Amino acid sequence: MRMLVVDSYGVFVGKKGDRIVVRRRGEKVCEEPAGSVDLIRLSCRGVCVSLDLLELVLRYGIDLVVASRSGVPLALLVPFRAGSSIRTRREQYWAYRDDRGAFLAKAFIEGKVRNQANFLKYIVRVYRSVGPDVKASLLEASERISGLVEDLRGIECRDCDYVRRGVLGVEAEAASIYWEALSRVVPRELGFSRRRKRSERPRDVFNVLLNYAYGVLATEVWIALVKAGLDPWAGFLHKDNPRRPGLVYDLMEEFRVPVVDKPLLGFVVERRGLVSGFLGEDGRLCREGRLEVCGLLNRVLGCERRFGSERLSLRSIILRQARRIVKFLHGRRLYRPYVERW
Repeated sequence: MRMLVVDSYGVFVGKKGDRIVVRRRGEKVCEEPAGSVDLIRLSCRGVCVSLDLLELVLRYGIDLVVASRSGVPLALLVPFRAGSSIRTRREQYWAYRDDRGAFLAKAFIEGKVRNQANFLKYIVRVYRSVGPDVKASLLEASERISGLVEDLRGIECRDCDYVRRGVLGVEAEAASIYWEALSRVVPRELGFSRRRKRSERPRDVFNVLLNYAYGVLATEVWIALVKAGLDPWAGFLHKDNPRRPGLVYDLMEEFRVPVVDKPLLGFVVERRGLVSGFLGEDGRLCREGRLEVCGLLNRVLGCERRFGSERLSLRSIILRQARRIVKFLHGRRLYRPYVERW
């Protein structure tokens, strides 16, 4: 997938014929045929775009996303048409009050928890720099997390409000075990001791990298849900919040480990000397760090995985899972979370 990231102050993005043109202070920075670009990511203040460009983007079906400097998606350009999503959205809203929504809420967290347990085993098998004592602790943590899957499956599916407390309790316990285990693998000089979300204003570079990368993942999930005809704001696991698209964060759960945690851990272990310089004085990633994360995740999302009897890119799998939610809501198939084959 060809991604165009515009991440500099004072840049103008326009068009010339059927080509996308990026200029800074009147000078051309790059020019790309519209047919070769799949996603445009605008993520800096002081960026201007022309109406002609927006029309070109809509005509070619290019995804255009506006994101904050911290990686959080702010807007997605969508065409002014309903398509065939009206019935799907009615089913999505009704499902919140029956066992379908509760089932999906459990499935999203089951995928996340199983991926966490499997990733810890993967580290033991692949990371040669990890000592035997740390490997033993990772295996123990993996077994403890795996045991929580049975607790999760035992929660009765009534409706989302009923199932949420139990599901989030299991998720929180698994997360505590998982991040404590990962802290033994992250290079000590990076200062990572525990997982800190964006709202906690972390000052260590690994947490900042994670938060930015989760924002990039949220963008991909948002695009997939819109393409599938779902309402990104009407979640099942996450409560309604005008600042957080609930279904985006729901579906993200089963992709956090394979799309973000795994590649970022490998990145900081291999390039620990470079990573420390990504953190600015304001506690945010510098431009170089943001571009590194976007490039890394774009490569990861383009990598193929076995998915049933097929081989698909992770980006295609995210879209396939969004469409499977639709089929489940319409009663056409059972929904199964994505679990990476490690």
